[in-house]
Amino acid sequence: MGNANNKENGEYGPENDEIVGHLSDNQIFKGETKKMLRAAADCFAIKKFKKGEYLIRKGEEGHSLFIIAKGNVLFTLPTDDGNELPTRMLAEGELFGEFALVYETQRTASAVAETDCTVLELTRDRYNQVKDTKFMQPLENRVKVICQMLVSDGLKRVAFLQDVPEETLDLVAHLFRFEELPAGTTIFREGEAADKFYVVFQGELVVSKKDELGFDNELGRIKAGMNFGDKALLSQKLRTATITTMSSCQLFSLNKEQFRKFLDAVPELNDEMVEKLNSFNLVQGITQQIPIFRSLSQKGEQLLSLLSSYTQFKAKKTILKQGENIPRCLFVILKGEVDVFVDGKRVRTLQPGDYFGEVLLVSNTAEHSATVKTKTGCWCLVIEQKAFESVFLDEPQLFAEIQLRVLGKDTPLEAVLRHPKAVGVLETFLEKEWAHENVEFWEAVTRLENLGERKIKKAVLRALKVDIDAVVQKKKKMLEDSANEIFEKYVKPGAPNEINISGTVRKEIEDEIDSADYSYDMFAKAKLEIQKMVEADNFNRFRISPEFGELLSTIGQYA
Repeated sequence: MGNANNKENGEYGPENDEIVGHLSDNQIFKGETKKMLRAAADCFAIKKFKKGEYLIRKGEEGHSLFIIAKGNVLFTLPTDDGNELPTRMLAEGELFGEFALVYETQRTASAVAETDCTVLELTRDRYNQVKDTKFMQPLENRVKVICQMLVSDGLKRVAFLQDVPEETLDLVAHLFRFEELPAGTTIFREGEAADKFYVVFQGELVVSKKDELGFDNELGRIKAGMNFGDKALLSQKLRTATITTMSSCQLFSLNKEQFRKFLDAVPELNDEMVEKLNSFNLVQGITQQIPIFRSLSQKGEQLLSLLSSYTQFKAKKTILKQGENIPRCLFVILKGEVDVFVDGKRVRTLQPGDYFGEVLLVSNTAEHSATVKTKTGCWCLVIEQKAFESVFLDEPQLFAEIQLRVLGKDTPLEAVLRHPKAVGVLETFLEKEWAHENVEFWEAVTRLENLGERKIKKAVLRALKVDIDAVVQKKKKMLEDSANEIFEKYVKPGAPNEINISGTVRKEIEDEIDSADYSYDMFAKAKLEIQKMVEADNFNRFRISPEFGELLSTIGQYA
């Protein structure tokens, strides 16, 4: 039942007297004056429960604290088989629900009356009205201590903070705010100003970014134990991606001021975050300035910033030795120069933007084909083999350049077609042979196939509150428009740039167009025929042409 007190001219009803009696027996309020107890009692309501009745249930929204006046309360957790597992028992004088008094959170366990019970309830709304008053100070002090202990305990179970001494976490726990958010909540959006840092206690979040076609592209997931939001706070830049909860999440957050205080208290984490930020900024600068990385996708850029490191080498330092099989890394020069030696003879000097070490990563050779020594003091971005495979094998344009550099005239046609500069040289060459339409067709079909590879992740779109049907229709229209354009320009008999394919394949495509039976691989057979035709004829002449030799020289093919 609710609180029926009506206070007039300092007079209180019988329920207030009963609450005063219970509070005076409680350790928190013991020793307080009658006047203080009456003022505090006016904030509570008495509730009575029969044995077996639930006071609260796990998963409910919590919004109040309870003091047990009489009886025992049993806490339970649900089991997979539908039963309830007892976890602890509270008796007369004890309290629970402190966290719900301060934070908007769900109950983490169920509470059932083990005996007939009388409890005093204080709601969050009432607490917020009176928490700064003198008569509520004893309870306010207890709530602060308990909440700080719970936050500290939660932080100790977060992987990101496991190396921080427990006593340090106990000291800084009060800086954190606990946040519980339902699935589908956008924490922040790309382009927004940064105002908070987050540590994930429970749940999963998705990192997304709009791609060049306007689709929401998933870059990765953030799971329990991980943190996010630090880079934008440290750099004072706008958010670089959108973060959205995929499930119900429990987070610990720090605002700007608290974040700074936290890093001052834990300098080792400050150094780690600054190093991570420097690496991230370095990679962003590389992708804009170094040619090989200009085609790097958003996801590739994210992976590169996470998986690479940067290292300083002194002048005259040997980094690779011809004939050896370690280290198996790609080195990208950021600052300084290195000399490349083959059989003891210097064959090339590499400068910022150049790279080396890729031979072991993309060919069947078991040894480095050259010795590399620093000419001056040098800074390099270092990408180890596993990181290289994670980033480059899903980045066909980047991988194509490395193939060109390592394999030279043995580079396969597909690598040339995927390299933006090489395909341009090939098109110019084929214009002289009246065959440039073949490359144009191959590129158009590849773009269509790439569109098909953009998967619509409905769970992510639902979390982002994006209209899934609208995205599906947009992609469908892009498919239809692209397919019709390719057909009209290259496949249709008498097309302006008609390609030479078999009648059977041409007829299959015509039938699909006529019946509006569009698919992302509808030109795959034609593409394969064109690729084989070019490989058997034009491409062999291209590989021995001066144009291709000049291209390899520009890219920096190993001698």
